[in-house]
Amino acid sequence: MTARSSTHHSRETGSLTQTLDATSDGDDTVPSPRSAIDPFDVARGRQLGRYVVLERLGAGAMGVVLAAYDPELDRKVAIKLLHPRERSASGDQGRLRLLAEAQALARLSDPNVVAVHDVGTHDGQVFVAMEFVEGQTLGRWLGGTPRSWQEVLEVMLAAGRGLAAAHARELAHRDFKPDNVMLGSDGRVRVMDFGLARADATTPSGEASSSTGELDASQQRCSALDLALTSPGSMLGTPAYMAPECLGGERGGAIADQFSFCVTLWEGIYGQPPFPAKALPELYARVLEGTIAEPPASRRVPRWLRRVLERGLAVEPERRFPSMHDLLHGLERGRVRTRRARVLGALAGAGVLGVAALGVYHHDRLQQRQACEGEGEAIEEVWNDEIAAAVGETLQATGLAHAGTTLDKARPWLDAQASAWARASTEACVHTEVDHDWDETTAERARWCLDDRRLELEALIAALRRGGAHMVNRVVPATAGLAQVSPCLDAATLARMPAIPSEHRDQLRAVRAELWRVQALHAVGAHDESATVAREALAHAEALGWAPLVAEARVLWGNELEFEAEYAEAERVLEQAYFEASEAEALDVAVAAAKALVGLLGDRLARHREALRWARHAELVLARLPPETSEVRRAHLLTVVSTTHFRLGEYRKARALAEQSLEIDIRHLGHDHPRIAHTMSNLGLFGQAQGEYAEAKALYEDALELQERALGPIHTTIADLCTNLGSVEMRLGHKDRAKGLFQRALEIREAIQGAEHPDVADAVNNLASLHHTLEEPEIALPLFERALRLYEAKLEPGHPSIAGGYNNVGDTLRALGQLERARENLDVALRSWEAALGPDHPDLAYSLQGLSSVAIAQGRFDDAVAKAQRAVALRQAAHVGSDLIAEARVQLVEALWGQGLERQQALAQARLALAEYREHGQAHTEEIAKLERWLTEHEPAPQR
Repeated sequence: MTARSSTHHSRETGSLTQTLDATSDGDDTVPSPRSAIDPFDVARGRQLGRYVVLERLGAGAMGVVLAAYDPELDRKVAIKLLHPRERSASGDQGRLRLLAEAQALARLSDPNVVAVHDVGTHDGQVFVAMEFVEGQTLGRWLGGTPRSWQEVLEVMLAAGRGLAAAHARELAHRDFKPDNVMLGSDGRVRVMDFGLARADATTPSGEASSSTGELDASQQRCSALDLALTSPGSMLGTPAYMAPECLGGERGGAIADQFSFCVTLWEGIYGQPPFPAKALPELYARVLEGTIAEPPASRRVPRWLRRVLERGLAVEPERRFPSMHDLLHGLERGRVRTRRARVLGALAGAGVLGVAALGVYHHDRLQQRQACEGEGEAIEEVWNDEIAAAVGETLQATGLAHAGTTLDKARPWLDAQASAWARASTEACVHTEVDHDWDETTAERARWCLDDRRLELEALIAALRRGGAHMVNRVVPATAGLAQVSPCLDAATLARMPAIPSEHRDQLRAVRAELWRVQALHAVGAHDESATVAREALAHAEALGWAPLVAEARVLWGNELEFEAEYAEAERVLEQAYFEASEAEALDVAVAAAKALVGLLGDRLARHREALRWARHAELVLARLPPETSEVRRAHLLTVVSTTHFRLGEYRKARALAEQSLEIDIRHLGHDHPRIAHTMSNLGLFGQAQGEYAEAKALYEDALELQERALGPIHTTIADLCTNLGSVEMRLGHKDRAKGLFQRALEIREAIQGAEHPDVADAVNNLASLHHTLEEPEIALPLFERALRLYEAKLEPGHPSIAGGYNNVGDTLRALGQLERARENLDVALRSWEAALGPDHPDLAYSLQGLSSVAIAQGRFDDAVAKAQRAVALRQAAHVGSDLIAEARVQLVEALWGQGLERQQALAQARLALAEYREHGQAHTEEIAKLERWLTEHEPAPQR
């Protein structure tokens, strides 16, 4: 018997060497070659882990920075090796916390952040291996050739995007300054040396944590890198760039980084700092009073830019921008308006000078482009600062502790969607009105597509403004799930769109708006209303009679039916939608319908081979779509198909497909998209099925960390991850941890889905399994019986979960000594599994083991041996974890010994089981001890 882990089912909703010297550690020490601070032998050719030292780049009070070679990946890297006295400052626990936080930085992947490749230790000292960048620092770039404010702003916007990416992972830099920004020779700007970075203390989830789980609360609040990179009594950061609250002794976070960013940008565009001072006391006084020096008149900088910077330099943190994204948005918007004003000024000048025909031509083109930019700006009617503030107030009104930070996590997705729409709308207009390289059909389809993206964004924002505590934890995945805008500019994609009717355009748009409202309401958890709107929208679409719209409405209605556990009707509706969409050449809708059927049949209805046939349908349709459209959709499909193969016991195939999905999603969506955590969890589940428990646990923990940060503590996705992590903790022998995780999953399920939902049965079943493992069958039995009642009430007869329910009830009755009732339930389970999964599925081993045990207790040893042998063979053939094979083998040993005919074979099987358990070490100490005792008692004495 084992906990039945759940699998995520995604639903589609639409050449200066890098300068890392002493100053970048936040001190003012001038590096000196081979000074007394360097007790290491870091000469060329020495190894740090797998890295080979090439040369020293710099040194300071906190450690040394080296250039090194990575032989495994054949690349040059930069390595920061921390001074040993920093180790003694914090001890082993501090080093563990530093490793944990450096690993968090390593998971941050952004084009505007220097990548952290690896972390490790060398003779007890922590080192961090980073991307090696050829180029120069911002400080040197600014100190060379005079730069215009436009050039400086361009560079700083890129650096700001790097900071914003770190903040989205709740990592603050805490020492942002010109020498920590690198302008690479490849043209890319990177923020580097997060040497003082820490999890942002402004949110509870940002507290630094230890992988050991043994640090007390005060230790957890103290950042690992605070301890590791700061001498006792010293100040974190560089004073000239520090926010007032940091000068006052507080730990700075994202808002403090914003202040440092604005100091750097002010200095870059005006040629002098905003708080010039000759000594630290004068600097402190100016910063704490907010006394900004008047910039030189010779620097011609727009007033809007000064206003933005002054807000970012406010003494009170609450008067600054809510986030780096808001600051960057203000800078981008001002830059666009300045560019527009400059263009119009140039046009006016050209008119005064009497430009000839060519000038008039360019004048007209520029005016047309200006009009196209106006079309792009129309998205500000849908999403702007005022609307964002209103959404924030709605979230705050729920009273949930984490509601205040939810918009900060979701806003980057909304901002990115609005910006993408503005750019695409402008470009589509240019193609049509300026360059005239699109015919009217292409232009019309682009407008239709862009209008769809606008309707989707409008519907989601309207749903967010409705409020409700149920919505808060769904905001981030809902905003991250917005459809990509780029296909609206892809000529191949537009050419494959169905012909748009010339009649009833207003009515068609109204129904499309309803459909997007359905998806938005479903995404934020308003399921009662989304079902009502979906039913009405389908009726309205059928009245209009345009097949692509009817099929799309039917897909959404089918999804609502599945959510309501009306599986048979959902199947009928989705199948009808697929054929309607295919006949109407609505390929995107056909893919969505087929994918939904794969999930429904492969998961809820357990008709796995039919699910795979529908996956083939989806693949054939995807092959007709351009890569711009099909890649992300294919990743979604691969995720669902991989879970189907998993349920068939085809673990290797499931894992390979999930890895393909993950690769596509990272390439198109980035490392921080919520879908990444979903696929990581599935990979953990597939690895767990193959006995790779440590790897599975690491994947689950990483996914849980990502999702809790994005979704908050109460969400069905969090319940899934708690279930999976609890299952692997059981396998590793950590039963107390497993119990807490299963109990949490059950509480989340009941709170969100109600006490009668099939997913609640999974949670009850897992908790019961734990009590069974703890040899508490009297507690486990009523829980297993409750789970079975829920499965039978909501699932189709013959579903594998029902079979599992009978198996678990039977096995628990066996433990309670009720042998005949146990045999009856186990027989039902075995027959049901054979009918649903086929005779060769490894899950049959659970029932076979139980029946073998009952047969032994009833003295039917031949039957016991036959069933145990079959259980071992099934698990061996499926390449499951060796501990699961050992579990079945132990049952065979008991049966063989009881039969009394093959004692030598029983001994051989026991030795094999012992070796298989030992592969998993500490996870099975009890089983190993029992087998060792058994062999000691039963091995024949050696002959003399």
